[in-house]
Amino acid sequence: MSRTVLASLLLAALLTGPVTVMAQEVHPEIRKAVQYGTHDGTALIGDLYVPDGTESRPAIIAVHGGAFQFGSRDFYQYMGPYLAARGYALFSIDYRLTRDGKNRYPAAVNDVRAAQRL
Repeated sequence: MSRTVLASLLLAALLTGPVTVMAQEVHPEIRKAVQYGTHDGTALIGDLYVPDGTESRPAIIAVHGGAFQFGSRDFYQYMGPYLAARGYALFSIDYRLTRDGKNRYPAAVNDVRAAQRL
């Protein structure tokens, strides 16, 4: 079975699976503009979306696209609360964008690695 067919079947299963209605209202914790490091004098910032409760939860580091030239952590401003309400912590980060020849590769990669070390 090809990867394309397998991916299509998986997507179809996810989209047509049972829908669960949450019995209680969930209010995830949202922490905006959390500094997770500093590189070359630039503060590295991210937004943290945390599920209710104190138990361990899976965590996702969300890195926006944009070819290292544009984009923002705000891309996940709706997905963060959605996933947190379903039990996943999400840390949406900004990284240094390439501007005027500055912050070339591997600057953005180093910024993402800094977020992993938290």
